[in-house]
Amino acid sequence: MQLFVSSRWLAVVLYLSFLLVTAIIMLNVLIAQMSDTYTKVRQNARALATFHRARFLLRYLKFYEHWHSKDGNNATEVSTYNW
Repeated sequence: MQLFVSSRWLAVVLYLSFLLVTAIIMLNVLIAQMSDTYTKVRQNARALATFHRARFLLRYLKFYEHWHSKDGNNATEVSTYNW
């Protein structure tokens, strides 16, 4: 009977340690996934900000050329883009 009680406690301890290790590993996987997602979003945001900055500059150049040309109809490469 003593052997059965000690092996029962051993089974409970092993089961609880398995649950603890599994929970720690799953939390680690969740943190890794969130970190990877954050990195991808940050890189996408940088690319998008660069695109918007370039588009703003092209619009500004188009506006500037229109108002500072001699006849107001100065057709250059920047002015032909429809942004």
